[in-house]
Amino acid sequence: MTAVQYICAKIGLVSGMGLASVLRRNYSRAVLIPAVLAVLVANTFNAGADIGAIAAGINLLVPIPILAMIVPVAGLIVALEVLGSYRLIARVFKWLTLVLLGYIVAGHRPTVLG
Repeated sequence: MTAVQYICAKIGLVSGMGLASVLRRNYSRAVLIPAVLAVLVANTFNAGADIGAIAAGINLLVPIPILAMIVPVAGLIVALEVLGSYRLIARVFKWLTLVLLGYIVAGHRPTVLG
């Protein structure tokens, strides 16, 4: 995923256009439409996985079921994007990154067997 994002960033830097615009300019619709649909599907699954990870990270800190947190987390993110400023969104996402780091802390927590 990192390699694809890097290549897309380089294409945008050189051409001044997004990936879809470059594909539309250089290839037929038979290439453009499946490529755009594939990116849409991949981004949807990636966003879903990120929201699930945020809910799981919150679950590590607060005993609320993960499935019960998915809709509120997604709603909060949509509300922030629609109603909030860029500065507010950046601040909130920095704190959410700390929640995701709860996985690392939980992974190193000593457990007692038996």
